Amino acid sequence: QLTIVIITYKRYPFLKRLLKFFESYQSGARFLVLDSSPEFPEDTELKELLGRDHVTWKRFDSATFFAYKISVGCKHIETDYAVLSADDDFLIPTALRACVYFLAEYPDYASAHGLYFNHIRDVKARNNLFRIEPIYDQGLSSEEKTGAERVQAYLEGQTGYYPIFAVHRASTFRLIWNETAEYVTDWGLSELFPSSLSFAYGKMKILPAFYASRELNNFGWYDEKRHLEMYSEEKLVRAVKGLGKHLSKVESLSLVEAERLVGDAFD
Repeated sequence: QLTIVIITYKRYPFLKRLLKFFESYQSGARFLVLDSSPEFPEDTELKELLGRDHVTWKRFDSATFFAYKISVGCKHIETDYAVLSADDDFLIPTALRACVYFLAEYPDYASAHGLYFNHIRDVKARNNLFRIEPIYDQGLSSEEKTGAERVQAYLEGQTGYYPIFAVHRASTFRLIWNETAEYVTDWGLSELFPSSLSFAYGKMKILPAFYASRELNNFGWYDEKRHLEMYSEEKLVRAVKGLGKHLSKVESLSLVEAERLVGDAFD
């Protein structure tokens, strides 16, 4: 019942590692690989994995923004549920199955996931072992009654966890990423917007399960000029209008009131 949507760019060794990991579980899930790498893979084993019946592999121009890539990819989802995965993370199939069961039973929840951990190669340890550490150990389910309350709590940092990599119903997943591709054009809002939209449409459940092990990424990208570019007034106004439109729809608020609420939370 689940499609795992994997986004990848110039990291075929990570993609191969991830597909082999899922193969070892024989989970029954389908896989949609959205690949914007400029080169074609040369690894014979990877090409064989990408050619499996339960894997759909779609290639994109390397300049394609990832939200648009996911939006286009949504057309190929044929299952009832979908989840987004980075190519260097491991989502645990037993937890994914629990999330599908949970969403099937509780229609007022838009998303479900569990506990996230970092896996870190400890170069000081004998045999180059890994250690695993929790991420966001203060993460809470988002169970406020209204979408407005959930969006506001998230943007004010009260939830700790956010549902961009959570399991969603496929219909909600498509809505989230089609609208993100419409209203977000840069990285700054590329997680805030889809997460806020998920909160607008339903509650978020954190199950007591080992859900994901993530590759620790120490890449430092930040500088003030880039920050101001990503969060420009034009981009913020566009995102506020997109979220305000949906919040107005689900909460029976006037468009002006919904946009004001989102704008205040963004500020």
